Amino acid sequence: MEFDPDDKARMRSYFAREAANARHSKSNGAKEKRAKMIAAWKSGKYTSKNICAEQECAALGMSYHAARRALYNV
Repeated sequence: MEFDPDDKARMRSYFAREAANARHSKSNGAKEKRAKMIAAWKSGKYTSKNICAEQECAALGMSYHAARRALYNV
């Protein structure tokens, strides 16, 4: 991607976004953990999202709050 040399804010934003996406997409990163949490919920094993988040968060290495947020809008 080409940048105007004077547009340093846009360039910093672009590289920061790329770095965040790389960090969250790596093996066992946030995106993979979220996908596993959603799969656990969709399995039908749990009667509520809260129970699913409570029981699965430790296995996935997530906090309860992060696990519960992963189940929003699912």
